[in-house]
Amino acid sequence: MIARRSFITGLIGLSFIHPALANGDEYYRFNALNPKALGSQVIFAGMVKDTAGAHIPDAKVTIGLNVNTFYGEKFVSFNAYTNLAGRYRALDVASVVSALEEVTVDVDPAKVQLSISKDGYTLVRKLNRSRRGQKAGVFEVDFTLEKMKP
Repeated sequence: MIARRSFITGLIGLSFIHPALANGDEYYRFNALNPKALGSQVIFAGMVKDTAGAHIPDAKVTIGLNVNTFYGEKFVSFNAYTNLAGRYRALDVASVVSALEEVTVDVDPAKVQLSISKDGYTLVRKLNRSRRGQKAGVFEVDFTLEKMKP
């Protein structure tokens, strides 16, 4: 009986080995589709709120850039959507472009275009919280939207 209780206590203790990361570390973990690109990822993430500070779920954030393809220059874009807490996180830009267009591209974060859309809302402010001169990693860009008046 004591051995069984010790075994169960050990299992419960093991469940706490992987800590819950309240600082968002798991949320911002790199997730390249191409494992070779780990050192040079460009990932956009952030929050979308209204002017009163309420989170806006299911807003569409479009990430795009001009890319030289085999058929000439082309604007390539993909979307990320906010969750219930108003947070979004996109995949690595170079990995997505590589998967969509089958070309390798070095992404200049300054040339990436971000836009947002949500039915019934207009953009009031776009705030780039990233470090100046940052060339890789997570780029935090927050949006503030306002409800359109009928």
